[in-house]
Amino acid sequence: VFMTEHLSHAAFTYVPTAFFFTINRIRELLIVRRNGFCDGTRSTSCTEEMANDLLSSAYFGEGSIQILIQIHPKGFLLCRENDAIGIQNDLVFGEGRFQQMYDLNSAYLCDMEVEFTFLGTGTSQGVPIIACECGVCSSSDARDQRLRSSVLVQVAGVSVVIDTGPDFRQQCLRAGVKALDAVVFTHEHKDHVAGLDDIRPFNFRSGRDMPIFATERVQEALQREFKYIFESTYPGVPKVSMHTIDTDEFDIGGVAWWPLLLHHHKLPVLGFRVGGFAYITDANQISEQALARLNGVDVLVLNALRREPHLSHFTLDEAVDWAKRIGARQTYFTHISHQLGHHADVERELPPGIGLAHDGLKGVAFGKGCD
Repeated sequence: VFMTEHLSHAAFTYVPTAFFFTINRIRELLIVRRNGFCDGTRSTSCTEEMANDLLSSAYFGEGSIQILIQIHPKGFLLCRENDAIGIQNDLVFGEGRFQQMYDLNSAYLCDMEVEFTFLGTGTSQGVPIIACECGVCSSSDARDQRLRSSVLVQVAGVSVVIDTGPDFRQQCLRAGVKALDAVVFTHEHKDHVAGLDDIRPFNFRSGRDMPIFATERVQEALQREFKYIFESTYPGVPKVSMHTIDTDEFDIGGVAWWPLLLHHHKLPVLGFRVGGFAYITDANQISEQALARLNGVDVLVLNALRREPHLSHFTLDEAVDWAKRIGARQTYFTHISHQLGHHADVERELPPGIGLAHDGLKGVAFGKGCD
């Protein structure tokens, strides 16, 4: 049994504590946290007291499965540990690296809050569309004015944007985004990547390269479209550090993200799940892998382009059917065209627990319960 003290990371504002225990103790130990043992405090003494209390009652039998618990102010990160454990630079390592992956059906992120802000909820042309005089494009309801789709996700003190479309600068100014720790891309279409250049203010404020998480295909597209970023030495160009992702879990700021394999007509694209929050845009097919990873999701975001069939996007009815099948506590629709209709009218048609997102909408998703 190992316990580390004063774990920290340059990008974090919290101080977690880590320890191990056997899998048959998970339920009992989690009950302690859910009953408010530490009451959400950031106190190191409280987390150390909690760790010592749990360790003193845990039974470590021969051949037991070991689980890593990292105590965050807002919940547990549970990780399966199958390999030898050692201590290196005051961090717990298996196979020479911090183990952040966990199994959706057993070890799980419980009671962790994921805050989200819809920076944009429109389709590729946005709403209103240039020169269009339809009722939606002429609407005085602010909810009918939609910039290109993007979302800000904030968890455990880390801020991540999914997609940087052409409106990225305007979205950050409107939402008051002061810091950004990473960008994650769903796919390479221009309405999702065109604003990448506007990460520069975050480079200047943080003094570091912006971590970019994308598949190899998306990275190739970024290198074509933003060649100067990757080849120029001119002062002031955006600074990025590229991280290749596929369908395996990956880590941002100590929190696991799960890619969700989707199809946008014939183009493979990714959605993402972090904690109890899942985001899917530009899709008309959801893989079995993605469905399994959506089990128990609290807040689901799906694209719902319009009412009429479309080659590569869910219709409103299709999105409602998927929302019912997945069964999140709350589902929001995004990537919305002016053809869908007025926000207020569509909202009245939707079942309880399903609604349209709008630019600026904020919310909180919670991890799967530990019952």
